[in-house]
Amino acid sequence: MTLSRLVEGLTIYGCILEIDEFELKFSVTGGVVIKVPIMNISSPYAKLIEDFANDSSSDTPEIAKLSALFQIGDYYPVKILSKKVCDQFGHTEIIGSINPKDIYSNFSAKTVNNLHDGYNLLAAVSSLEDYGYEMDIGVNGVKAFLPLEDLKKSGGQTKLNIGQLMPCSLLRKNERSILLTTNKKLANSSIELTDEPSIYSYVPGTRVKCIITEIRPSGLEISLPGGYSGFVPRYHISDDIMTLPNKFTVGDAVDGHVLYMQPHTKQVCVSLKSKLSKKLVKTLVNTIQLGLIIKGAVICGVGEFGRVLFKQVCQFEFL
Repeated sequence: MTLSRLVEGLTIYGCILEIDEFELKFSVTGGVVIKVPIMNISSPYAKLIEDFANDSSSDTPEIAKLSALFQIGDYYPVKILSKKVCDQFGHTEIIGSINPKDIYSNFSAKTVNNLHDGYNLLAAVSSLEDYGYEMDIGVNGVKAFLPLEDLKKSGGQTKLNIGQLMPCSLLRKNERSILLTTNKKLANSSIELTDEPSIYSYVPGTRVKCIITEIRPSGLEISLPGGYSGFVPRYHISDDIMTLPNKFTVGDAVDGHVLYMQPHTKQVCVSLKSKLSKKLVKTLVNTIQLGLIIKGAVICGVGEFGRVLFKQVCQFEFL
């Protein structure tokens, strides 16, 4: 993904790179950084902040800090809201959102009703009820509920903060309400070859099974469930960046996860890599300084503007 292709309205899979007091910074494929302001976390969280700003009384609910809600290395779908040149040197600022209202802006009650059980959904805690939490998935006319009993059985935290985002799976549904679970054993998040999903079901991070239809030097053309087309970029065909596309065969069935879908062409970009921890990447980047000699680094490719992709196979030395 290049900066020019990162257009407004696109939703892309991102990893938290930094957590500041009033914003999150996400890194996406291609090394682009997206800023997510505190008001773009979730609708319940934004309402808490607005209520706090407008009410000086001492009984307003406590607002959890971003550092208590997120961790570096967490993955979320991020929707691009704006993109603009911010200074005379041409530096571009990209503002995004992880609010379910924005992530699922193309969903309707009918879309949700057609999702298969086990489908992964990002939901925000809206309120605490007697037996669990009302959750917000950002879709008008659809109520979502996460039982306390489910949280206990899943072994995770049972005390959630208002506005907190929770990766959940669809357990059961009817026309206007859904029951969510955080139990990974009950999740069946992959879109199977036999499914007939809506194109909007291909939200970044969603697991999907696909068939290779063409092999190119730049990557793999694939066929997705529902008759849609997709593409796996060269450096997303394997965890080993030295792997070449010709190692695959037309007709192979492969498992991957959605990186993004182009909003205009509706082509789905898929990665066959496993999810990587950006904590390690962030630590590595922080050690790179002027004068550093990298011995034994293997050049894997050359990108735009003279960028070089290399694989580290040894230790660094400083002059």
